Amino acid sequence: EVTQEYDFYHWSAILRSVSGFEVYRKVYRDVIRPERVAELLILRPDMPRSLHASLNEVLSNLKLVSHDPESDTLRQAGRLRSELAFGRIDEILATGLHAYLTQFLERVNVLGGRISREFLMPQAA
Repeated sequence: EVTQEYDFYHWSAILRSVSGFEVYRKVYRDVIRPERVAELLILRPDMPRSLHASLNEVLSNLKLVSHDPESDTLRQAGRLRSELAFGRIDEILATGLHAYLTQFLERVNVLGGRISREFLMPQAA
């Protein structure tokens, strides 16, 4: 019972930190469960601060500034976004939430490096 109480406050604090508490209540309408918090913050495109919504914005912005519609950077961003679009929380949890997020952050870091090289650094003439 103490663990459940701790979990509730822990996960609700995470939701509140990203302004997701009210969204969670509207979407799930039940007690806060870790797997649903993870689903909301990773896979839901309608949650503005989710990974999926963030990758939607990255991809949209890259399409606006890219001169090459077949750019590897654009393709990599699209691949990451599609994995979120078709991802399932049970598969993510089977991998391990920490392991999944660590691997995702590594891939986002690589994407950030590509964006920096392709769009922010001056090109040699």
